Amino acid sequence: MYGQLSGLYLNEQQSYATIFTSSLVNLPIISEDFDIQIEALREESMRTNRFGEPPFQIGVHKSGGSVSFEPLPVTLGYLLRAACSQNSGNANPVLAGSSYSHLFRPRDVDFDDRAALPPFTFVVERDVGSASAYGDLLADEIKFNVQHSQLLKATVSFVGGGLYAGAAIPASAIPSGAPWTWDVASVSLGAEPIEELRSLSIGHKNNLQAVYTITTSKTAQRVKRDGFVEVRGQGTLLLTNSVMAKLNTSFRAQTRSQLLVNFAGTTSGSNRLRLDVPQLFLETFEPKISGADLLEADFSFIGEYDATSSYAIEYTLVNTLASYGRGLT
Repeated sequence: MYGQLSGLYLNEQQSYATIFTSSLVNLPIISEDFDIQIEALREESMRTNRFGEPPFQIGVHKSGGSVSFEPLPVTLGYLLRAACSQNSGNANPVLAGSSYSHLFRPRDVDFDDRAALPPFTFVVERDVGSASAYGDLLADEIKFNVQHSQLLKATVSFVGGGLYAGAAIPASAIPSGAPWTWDVASVSLGAEPIEELRSLSIGHKNNLQAVYTITTSKTAQRVKRDGFVEVRGQGTLLLTNSVMAKLNTSFRAQTRSQLLVNFAGTTSGSNRLRLDVPQLFLETFEPKISGADLLEADFSFIGEYDATSSYAIEYTLVNTLASYGRGLT
C-alpha cells in the first residue's frame, strides 16, 4: 500500500535459472519498476464464419526493470558487481584499519555460458503482506547522477530471463552508512580540475538481451550480449572564459583526455568512490544564451576503450566490507 513501508532486497545467485533468496541485502531505494510480462500468443489460423480473433496461448515470460537509489558505501558494491563483475581480488586492504578497496571494470569475458554477467535475484515487498522474487536479472546499464546541492544518485536497469516466484518477506537489517553529497566530489579532465560543473551523469551500458530457444521452458535460456559495452555521459557547465578555452578547444580538436570523478569519504580513509574514464572525448559541446541569467553549456561525451589501461571505465569503491561474492553478504 505505502512505498515508505515497502522494501527491496537482493543477492547474487549461485547459478543461472535458480532464484536465490538467502542472505538478502536490504537496498534503500527511491523507486523501482520490476515486473513480469507474459506474452499473449495469438493463433494465426482463421475460424470459419467469424470476425472474432482466434484463441490466445501463453507465450514467453519476460522480466526486467530498474532501481533508483542514493548509493551507500557498502551496498553500492553489489550493484557495481552486477554491472561489471569484479575484476580484482575480493579483498585488497589498502588503508589502515578495516578498509578495503574494490575494483570494478566491465569485463571482456562472459560470466558463464548462460549469463553474460552475474545473475541476481531481487525480492520486492510492496506492503501487501507478501513479496515477489524476480530471478535471472542481469544489469544492462548503470548510471550515476550528481547535481549541485544534491545527493549522489544512481540508476541500474536490468534485463531478465522471466524467472519469477512468490517469496516471504525478508528479515534484513537496514544498512549503515551515509550517501555522498555533492560537496565531497571533485572532477578533473586531463589532470585539470573542473569547478564549473552544475550537473554530471556518467555510466556504462552492457547491451544485453534475453535469448529464447526451443526448450520445455517459457523463460529465457540465456541472457547474453547483442552489442558493444558503451560508456556515455553528459552534463552542464557554467559558461566561463576558462570553460570556453578548455572544452571548446577540446571539442573541436576531438582530444582524448582522462576524466576522474572522486567522492571523498565521510570517515577517515573509508567510504570513497572513484570513476575513471581514461579516454574521453566530447561528442557535443553546446554553449547557449537562454535568458538574462548566468550562461551555461551542455555537453555529452563518449568513453573510448583504452588499450593501454585495458578498460573504458573503472569504478573503485573503498569501504569496510571485505568481499563481494556469489551468494554472499
